[in-house]
Amino acid sequence: APIDEVDRSWYYARVEQPSALFEALRPELGRRWAAAGGDERELLVSSYRSHLRFRLDPIAGMGPVSAGGPLQAPVSAGGSGVPLDVIAPLVFGPFGALELERRQPDVLLGHQREAMAVLFPPQRADVLTFYLPV
Repeated sequence: APIDEVDRSWYYARVEQPSALFEALRPELGRRWAAAGGDERELLVSSYRSHLRFRLDPIAGMGPVSAGGPLQAPVSAGGSGVPLDVIAPLVFGPFGALELERRQPDVLLGHQREAMAVLFPPQRADVLTFYLPV
């Protein structure tokens, strides 16, 4: 079925430590940034309860992730806001950053909109995973 016709209500993932996830994704995010011809810059992503900062460089890739505390106005600080419960869909989901911003009122990409679109495009997967409680 086309992606717009698929019922997505069954899919849920929780990311307890976004800094660990982003750190694990450094090689892939760096490749995406280099492939898009991005410039050197620092990105700020806030889940409102905590935030992350990391550097992007078209040659060196993505630098180490620095985690910080609550940041309630990330767009005013030059960053993007993505609530904690939307981090997994941002990284792994079928919509990508731009569509999530349209669908989720608390996703605010701010001036980093283009960079977030490069780093977090829509994802497709051929594997269906699920678990059964024991």
